[in-house]
Amino acid sequence: TASLIDSEVRRIVEEAHSRAKKILTDKISDLHTIAKALLEYELLSGDEIKALLRGEPLLRDDPSDEADHKPRSSVPKSTKIGEIPQGA
Repeated sequence: TASLIDSEVRRIVEEAHSRAKKILTDKISDLHTIAKALLEYELLSGDEIKALLRGEPLLRDDPSDEADHKPRSSVPKSTKIGEIPQGA
């Protein structure tokens, strides 16, 4: 029984690997488009990814226009135990 399970799991994983490789190969230009945007912005919303794949430019506010000019991080700030995060 264990051998049958192992061979079926192997088949499923190999099939999924082949499918993923084919998708990435077929969509390599989309992959590069998203990768370039991620290098620039770090985070992309689903709508931004869809816009990129339609060939539309990303339109975001220019952070240099902000009054405080503080660098923004994509890493969420932690809170102390019992503290309610802003916006919650």
